[in-house]
Amino acid sequence: MKGEVGFVFGIAGCQLGKNVRGICGGRRLIQGVNVGRVAVRMVDGDGGESEEGEEPRKVVSTVRIPLFGKIMGGEAAVDEGTEEDLMPGVPLRMECGFGFYAHPKKQTGEDAFFIEGCSVGVFDGVTGVQAIVGKVDPRLFPQDLARITADKVRVLGPQSVVKALIEAADEVKTPGASTAVVVGMDDKARVFGIHLGDSGVILVRDGKIAFRTTEQMKSFGAPYQLGSKSPYNVLMGQNIQFKAKENDWIIIASDGLFDNVFDQTIVDVVQAKKQEGAFAVAETLGVMAWENCQDTKIATPYAAAARKAGKSHSGGKLDDVTVVACRVARIPDWTPVSIFSDF
Repeated sequence: MKGEVGFVFGIAGCQLGKNVRGICGGRRLIQGVNVGRVAVRMVDGDGGESEEGEEPRKVVSTVRIPLFGKIMGGEAAVDEGTEEDLMPGVPLRMECGFGFYAHPKKQTGEDAFFIEGCSVGVFDGVTGVQAIVGKVDPRLFPQDLARITADKVRVLGPQSVVKALIEAADEVKTPGASTAVVVGMDDKARVFGIHLGDSGVILVRDGKIAFRTTEQMKSFGAPYQLGSKSPYNVLMGQNIQFKAKENDWIIIASDGLFDNVFDQTIVDVVQAKKQEGAFAVAETLGVMAWENCQDTKIATPYAAAARKAGKSHSGGKLDDVTVVACRVARIPDWTPVSIFSDF
């Protein structure tokens, strides 16, 4: 595939049992965006990691797969259940579909994300930081921040996802900057998190938006961000806290989605695709945002915000697009999985 331009998506499904197996498949679409990959770590029923697989299409345990997939994750915990539960005694977990599309005019993406059980993080590298810290690769800071945060969540648990981000932000030594949003759902279906910048979270419940984060901007086009020379820190972010319910949908994404797709359209996609699963929701939203970002005439949230700020802009905003769509559900025979973007 060297020298070719396109993107690949695949479905990573885990076959649950004594030995967890990851199977990846996909197809190439020539649409002007390069290939990204993720690293997947599957854990067997006894909690131990299996050995790294060598075959890229059918593997046992760790596999690098095309950046569009579906995986089930969550915390193996016991919930007391309620009379309304469809499967009393089976804990609520998150089934997550994910997708990434690189900036149409760049070779690689500057977003990063992780899925660690019932925790998700999305990070958007800031190219403009080069004017402050000098010439740096804007991909590296968000990648390191995502990786360290995920490692800490694995130890601390989803209820401590904010603490994990705080500690990770203090430990990252790579020059650069990134927005950040993290969420984690505990064994009582309580969702905790924090959001700094212009990535964000939407909670869709019963066909309506029940919660949405608010953009944090110093000025138009200048989001709050974490970084080596940033005046902002994690605790300056917007707190995220709510009780999840069965069949809720939690959309965690970079501004590549929210700048190019209106909130109501996101809700409409969830409603139209929810029966097909989390992967279908993430795929549809990701493709829509990526296509809209290249349309110079379509109405978009970014164009509306630009007009409000006294700027002249029409159409979408060229950018990376990262979408993680999570359905809150009771999933029997669940096995925890770790996913980390590695571009």
